[in-house]
Amino acid sequence: MEHATIDSLASAYRNGRAEALPPLVTGLARTLLAQAYRYVHDWDQAADLVQDTWLRVTEAIGRFDARRPFLPWVRTILRHCCLQYLAAQARRPEPVPLAALGDPATEKASDQPDIMTDRADLRRRLARHLAGLPDTQRQAVVMIDLEQLDHAEAALALDLTPASLRVILHRGRRALARRMELEETS
Repeated sequence: MEHATIDSLASAYRNGRAEALPPLVTGLARTLLAQAYRYVHDWDQAADLVQDTWLRVTEAIGRFDARRPFLPWVRTILRHCCLQYLAAQARRPEPVPLAALGDPATEKASDQPDIMTDRADLRRRLARHLAGLPDTQRQAVVMIDLEQLDHAEAALALDLTPASLRVILHRGRRALARRMELEETS
């Protein structure tokens, strides 16, 4: 899509013509997806970040200066979305699938007692701290991090939008991490 077309569609959308948004989104889809992928190296996550970018664009379109080019403005918003995502990933420990912890019913007492004790302790701590989370947060963390459902399946099961699920999941993970850190320091 040509820059003049992008700018005219953005200006029309800013001026209240909602029908200008779909061609704008379609016209910039590949460009923005490629940019997001360069940050996160995951096509699904890149698509989510582009979607988050468009949500932010719709919220901030009133602040867009139509005398300036639209593409650099939207790319800056996308860059901020990507950097926020990467910063959150750096702070969040990798989720441990429940299967990696093993099944206590099938483990023998003679099988590496230190590892078994650590696993059992981790299971108990995780269960205790998960129980302290609000229901929706607990369900989101269990479905995504322990049961390894994809976001679409979990959102459908919890009757949430994907964006709401991401917020609830983020809050649940953060609360769980805080609870576990507090236990370790006390």
